[in-house]
Amino acid sequence: MDVNVQDPPRSHGDLEGGEGTQEMRSRVGGRWVPFDRDSISAFLGDPLQLRGDDGCTYHYLRARTYGFNDDEVARDICLVNHSYQISPTGTPWRILRKQMKTLSQVWMVFMLANMVPIGLVSDLNIPRCHLLYFLLKENYFVDIAKIIYHGIYKFVRLEVSHNNQKAKGSLGFPTLITAFCASHGAEVNPSVKKHTSN
Repeated sequence: MDVNVQDPPRSHGDLEGGEGTQEMRSRVGGRWVPFDRDSISAFLGDPLQLRGDDGCTYHYLRARTYGFNDDEVARDICLVNHSYQISPTGTPWRILRKQMKTLSQVWMVFMLANMVPIGLVSDLNIPRCHLLYFLLKENYFVDIAKIIYHGIYKFVRLEVSHNNQKAKGSLGFPTLITAFCASHGAEVNPSVKKHTSN
C-alpha cells in the first residue's frame, strides 16, 4: 500500500482521548489505531530486541530516584570547562547547545527530530540530556518505541477545557503517525478521491 506520508491526518485533533485511551488506542479517521509500545515497535521493525534480563537501561534508571549522575552526563556531553546551568533552586537545569561537543550536537538534532520533538533547540533540559547521554553510550539500551508511545499517550490524554477545546500541546512525529495510521486502515488524506472502476 502506497501512502503519501507528506499529508498528516486531517488534524492531530483526530487523535481523540477518552474511550480507548486506557487501552492505548485512539479513533483516527473512523478506525481504532493502537498506539501502545509493542504496536509502535512492530511498525518500526522492532529496533530494540531485548534479550533475557536485558532491559531498557534508560527507562530503568529514569524510574529510580537517584538514577542519573548529572556531573557524569555533563562531562560526556559538554565541551571542556562547560557544564549544565543551575536553576534558582540550585538543581541542574539545562545544557546549552553551544557548550556541547560536536557529536552531542549531532545526536541532539537527531533526537529532537525523531524521538522527542520540540521547537526550541538552543538548549536541552536535564531529562533530555539524560536521554542524549544514553544515546551516546554504546553499551546502554534505549527503547525508542516506548519514548514515542509515551509522547503520543501524553498528547492523547490532554484534558478538554470548559470551552470544549483541548489543552494546548503539540504532537510530534507527523510522518510516522500518518504512516502508522494508514497501516491500520485509517484514511489519512481525505482530500484525495479514490477512483473506482465501474
